[in-house]
Amino acid sequence: MTSLRSLPRGPGDRGLITTEMVIVLPILVAFLFLLVSLLSRRVFAQSVAVQEQLGALSTRAQENLSGIQQVKAYVQEEREAAAFRELGAEFRRRSLAMATLRGLMLALIAGFAGLGTLVVLFVGGRHVLDGRITFADFVAFHATLGLLAWSVWT
Repeated sequence: MTSLRSLPRGPGDRGLITTEMVIVLPILVAFLFLLVSLLSRRVFAQSVAVQEQLGALSTRAQENLSGIQQVKAYVQEEREAAAFRELGAEFRRRSLAMATLRGLMLALIAGFAGLGTLVVLFVGGRHVLDGRITFADFVAFHATLGLLAWSVWT
């Protein structure tokens, strides 16, 4: 297999990275990028829903505090407390849904980073054993993978 760095110049010259290693990695990174992009949109929508519910909860509390005399005068304490509990329960439901989705997204990112590491270890290790690349070239390629994964993670 030829190198992307250069064609071999002599019998002992090996390339830095093989074509097979370069083809496998972008496929994993592209799939991870698409998955994170889709999940990020859903996380954003969930975040907006949580913020809206927090606004409704805050508004209800503020209205009750500023109009406490009317609430007491018309004996509406239980009704207002029940309405506030409903708003609080909805806020909790939306917050837990968002936390679940964010947890899923982070778990998928970590899983794909691990899968990418396994693929690189398998393919690169096989190339090192076959003599297609040196161990130092393999370590350099793996370090590059780490930099790519870190950019996606952050």
